[in-house]
Amino acid sequence: MKWRTTIGIPAILLISSMARADVVLFDNLGAAYTQNYTGEFVTQGPTGSSPITTRLFMTKITFINGSSGQDITGITFSVYNNNSASVRARSRLRFWNADGASGAPGSYYTPGGLGAIGYTLNPIEFEPGLNIVETGVSPGFIVPQNGSAIWAGLTFDNSGTPTTGAQMANLGQGLFYSPALVGTVGNEVFETTNAGSFFGTNNPAGAFADRNVNNQDAAYGWKFTAVPEPSGFAAMLLGGLVIFRRRTRK
Repeated sequence: MKWRTTIGIPAILLISSMARADVVLFDNLGAAYTQNYTGEFVTQGPTGSSPITTRLFMTKITFINGSSGQDITGITFSVYNNNSASVRARSRLRFWNADGASGAPGSYYTPGGLGAIGYTLNPIEFEPGLNIVETGVSPGFIVPQNGSAIWAGLTFDNSGTPTTGAQMANLGQGLFYSPALVGTVGNEVFETTNAGSFFGTNNPAGAFADRNVNNQDAAYGWKFTAVPEPSGFAAMLLGGLVIFRRRTRK
């Protein structure tokens, strides 16, 4: 199995080129993206709309205690390309409060009244197999109150690419074992009934799914990071939550 790390660039966002110390707020991807990977995946399937768009699959996450109110600056997620060749597609990241029926995605996530949070990346080429995508995000994605879960969702479309509907049907996400390494991940995922963008949509239609692998709970992989405030950096360092990564300008 080959892994590929890709820097994702949102349509209107840029990634910092500075070396920095990122605090991990949630992570169920696993060390070096291999420790928690189950070796299995789920494809999401397209519709005939234009652009061709897949269903949206979500994972329920709770950030680490003490991170409430922090500004998320980086997001990492997995994409599984089950085609025999590389394909290009846009990834569309969406988020909900877990205030729907039985903890399902309910109201769309609009932290601090700053507006709905969502990101559409420029088209990325995905090699066959598991791909790991990392993107920086602009200020405004605020971590909810401690103990409050949100749903992180991902859908794909072929806008601006030659990717066909049949190829889109073979895009999905890798499955990663529970529990999360940092924070808490739900035991079930949520999958929408229909395809679409779902930006700003409350109570999207769908159902829970149990992605148990080898008799162990699994979920789609996500990682969220933040740059600590200077005044809090020393405390974060003592807590062992700081990782160091060098990013170069794309």
